[in-house]
Amino acid sequence: MQTSAHMPEPTEDDRFHATHQAANHISLYLRELNGLLIWRAYREYRARGVPVPENILEKFDQWGERLEEVANQRQVCEALELNVGTGYVKSGAGTMLNDKERIRAIVSAADRMIQRKRPKVTKEEAYRRVAAEFGVTPAAVKKAYQRWFRESDAHNARPAISVFELGPKTGR
Repeated sequence: MQTSAHMPEPTEDDRFHATHQAANHISLYLRELNGLLIWRAYREYRARGVPVPENILEKFDQWGERLEEVANQRQVCEALELNVGTGYVKSGAGTMLNDKERIRAIVSAADRMIQRKRPKVTKEEAYRRVAAEFGVTPAAVKKAYQRWFRESDAHNARPAISVFELGPKTGR
């Protein structure tokens, strides 16, 4: 990544892509509550030379305040929201995030194939094709697809939250 002193002025295309990609990361953060996704959103802006929005910088400020109060490695992970699920993660947050990204990629590939108008394929054919592409079984693709959309439907039934709301988590 280049420093801002060496980067040309960002284009409208740069701003669009940085904002779009960052919004995807932030949307996933709101669903998965993994702080690595905020770092990825930050990198999208920096890589394209686009100013980082204040809400992301505010999130870093929140984490900084929390870090000043920690006493051990577990609390560092919690302060930076690098804990996944109910367990404490030492070094596996990135691995778990990458596993979720792989599942998301599999589901996304299956969904694109199923939603295409031409050539139209059945869900079973889509599962077979995606399974071959990702080196998994068709049953695994089907299970991931059904689980993803069942959880998404339940998630979407909740009140809508802006992808740019990054306030501290509550109820934990």
